[in-house]
Amino acid sequence: MITMEVTGYVALGSFAVAAASLLFSVLDKRKDRHRRIVVEVEQILLLPEIAGFPGSTFGVTLDGAPLDAPRFYVVRATNTGRASLRTADIEQPLTVRVADGRIVQAEAGFLDHPGSPPEVLEGVAVSGSGRAVQAPKTLLNRGNAIQFSLLTVGSTTPPQVSLRATDFKVVPKAERSAGAAWTVAVFTAIGVALALISIL
Repeated sequence: MITMEVTGYVALGSFAVAAASLLFSVLDKRKDRHRRIVVEVEQILLLPEIAGFPGSTFGVTLDGAPLDAPRFYVVRATNTGRASLRTADIEQPLTVRVADGRIVQAEAGFLDHPGSPPEVLEGVAVSGSGRAVQAPKTLLNRGNAIQFSLLTVGSTTPPQVSLRATDFKVVPKAERSAGAAWTVAVFTAIGVALALISIL
């Protein structure tokens, strides 16, 4: 009888811990989602051999000069949270960087909602190093986005996006939050423990 009571208390305690952990995780994720910029990167095929035409003689030029290993990227940073990204909150605006190679041409546009045509933003220029382009400080309400179009040469890795703004963070579109993975791990461990207890 005593053993069964102890087992029941342990199981009840484990359930309470699990419930509290889940609640904390859900609340933390909701708070996190309020201030999130989700980034999508799409590469447009330019080289004949990449596009499925090996041995072709045509290529890509800019102002009459041929480009070596050109890549064209479309980078979209969307405010998916409930909170607006205000200009007053921004310390460093959305910036796109390439780790290698250089950006030879770039522009940025504002999207009111997914699927809307971008409104070209003025004052967008490639940095002196040729590896970064920065959008001006722009108010982004939920669903608004900044879209960058980049033509690069010699770049072998996708561009990266950064932002410094109060309580906001930049995440890839397909990222699974660490909180969700931690919750799954907790419940798995608790399930194993309860199974062992019931066997005993």
